[in-house]
Amino acid sequence: MHNLATAEPAPVDTDQWRTMPAVLCDPSETPDQSAFSGLHPQPFGAIKATDTAALATGHGGAAADQSAQAPMAFPRRLRVVIVEDEAIVAMELEMLLEDLGAEVVGLATTAVDACALVQRHRPDFVTMDISIKGDRDGVSAAQEIFDSHGVRSIFISSNSDPVTQKRAETCQAIAWIKKPIDTADLTAALRLVTPRSH
Repeated sequence: MHNLATAEPAPVDTDQWRTMPAVLCDPSETPDQSAFSGLHPQPFGAIKATDTAALATGHGGAAADQSAQAPMAFPRRLRVVIVEDEAIVAMELEMLLEDLGAEVVGLATTAVDACALVQRHRPDFVTMDISIKGDRDGVSAAQEIFDSHGVRSIFISSNSDPVTQKRAETCQAIAWIKKPIDTADLTAALRLVTPRSH
């Protein structure tokens, strides 16, 4: 698990966004779900130090900014479910992920809906907020998703204290990113994702 958090989050008034529905969207134009029959999780390989070293200078310079925003070079687009209960953050994250070449197949605001979307769409990874709607938090959701489907999470949250990270150890989290989201950190995290076999 890699902690990519580097900066303190700036205060943002997001109370007005917290009345959003439990599931923000569930795109209808998705590949034929029969293609996912008999799907099995890929074994998780060792994380290479070079995966993040290439973006070590991603916070400075025009060339670094262009590199951070370039689409990922994967055999196919990475599929992701976003779990985030703040609408403005969810929209920003969706745009960033799509700019980096990922395909957002669903957005949820609760643990129950997150698990249902992963069951339906079989994404390569999940972006997971810690403080979400409902009686379960993001760590609980990530644990169920990993145990049931072998899908790992990138935690994107302002709540990345050591106690919370300790709880999440058994989820085999891909990375931790602290809000506000930095494009270079998100790019580095995506380089650590292992695409699943579909």
